[in-house]
Amino acid sequence: MARRPSILLPLAVFVAVFVAVLAFFVWRSERRQAELVDQPAAVQEAPAPQAPAKGEVFRVEPAGPEPESAPSAGLEKPAEPGPKAEGPRVVVEDKVVGFAFLNHVARFAVERYRPAGPGEKGPIGAGFRALNMACGSDLAGLSFEGDDIRKARQMVLDYLFRPETLKAVYASYADLFLDDLAAAAEETEKTLADAQGVETRRVMNPAEVADMLRLYADKLDSWAEVFRTLARNPDIVRSVARYHQAARAVEAANSEYQERLSQAQDLAGEHTAESGQRLKQAIVKRERIRAGVVSALKEPKKTCAEPDNGLFYMAQWAYRRTGAEPEDLNTLDTASTLMIDLAGRMRARAEGLTAPAPAEP
Repeated sequence: MARRPSILLPLAVFVAVFVAVLAFFVWRSERRQAELVDQPAAVQEAPAPQAPAKGEVFRVEPAGPEPESAPSAGLEKPAEPGPKAEGPRVVVEDKVVGFAFLNHVARFAVERYRPAGPGEKGPIGAGFRALNMACGSDLAGLSFEGDDIRKARQMVLDYLFRPETLKAVYASYADLFLDDLAAAAEETEKTLADAQGVETRRVMNPAEVADMLRLYADKLDSWAEVFRTLARNPDIVRSVARYHQAARAVEAANSEYQERLSQAQDLAGEHTAESGQRLKQAIVKRERIRAGVVSALKEPKKTCAEPDNGLFYMAQWAYRRTGAEPEDLNTLDTASTLMIDLAGRMRARAEGLTAPAPAEP
């Protein structure tokens, strides 16, 4: 019986040919993929932004938190960066004290300033109490939560009234504030008198702006001296607490006196006279404490520029902020140091405004 030809041989040949063809196409696909990886993709570049002028300051809003990257194992430490090229300074807006706050304070200071006219002793500017009320009345330019202004004011102060926070905000904002002062002076019209006494509606000239900066620099130095004295003499701050106790005693004595007065038929009645005497003694005690606080604040600087009521207002402000606690008094001392620095920057700006132009070669 003849044997039928086996189909195993042609089947083996077919399989071998199919595997060879498949391997060829796989090899070509891997080679093409490698070429695509090695060759960088063409990217259409966006036009480069216009380079800012040297010394320009960019004000930008704070960015959100950056995503944390996973640690890289086995990577070499990157090389230390070389010196940075000098360029524009970018100031990130503080989360509580916004750029609008600087503009608000600057414009208020300019609006309250009045150059000295003919026959006047000197220029007039905003005092500490006026500035404090302007900043704290509606909290313009400050970020806070809720609608209760009283609570919001406390939140802002709790955030700011720390040495590290004060230093950080001041370092970012000091020059920006001076820029806003200059801009406000260039835009705010005032009724100003010339040397002949003729009044016109105009903006201040550079010499007048320089005088304004010097006036506020003097005020800052005076305020800094007051706060430094308070920060380094806690007994003065505690005297303000005794003053408030004495003031409440005056209110109680006055209430008793008024009640006696309404009940007595004869104004010279014995009980009425006694209550009247107690009221006088309470008032004398209160005013004695107040005079002692003012005298102590005048002692370090015999020619203090602040009036007595201004000095006592600053002492009350310091008491409300610190309560004579050492940590808060340290913050007050930091604030005085920053005030002195800002005063120096103001005087430097003033000198720049009045310096003669350099002669052309």
